[in-house]
Amino acid sequence: MLVDNQSNQIIAPEPVFDNGLSLLCYGMKEDFEKTGHYAATRKPATYQDFIGYVKPLATKRQKDKLRRLLEFNFDKNLRYKLPNYRLHKLEELIRNRAKELLQ
Repeated sequence: MLVDNQSNQIIAPEPVFDNGLSLLCYGMKEDFEKTGHYAATRKPATYQDFIGYVKPLATKRQKDKLRRLLEFNFDKNLRYKLPNYRLHKLEELIRNRAKELLQ
């Protein structure tokens, strides 16, 4: 959260910057057999439950964008090739997270 350093009041949610962990970069092949379980062990540094933290803060505009993720697929990119098993599991994880946030 962005906090006013004079009043110590929350101003707004802080922007989310990619910390390099968003695509489960440390996950091994066996971790992708149970992607949901593995992802659940990767906790944010400042709070314990991403879904529980973000869900009440989501606006209509953000929920509209989340709905587009319900059918998310990566574009194939020849420059940054990830194994197909990894791409498919990440797509599934992104779609499931979007569903959770919209429920």
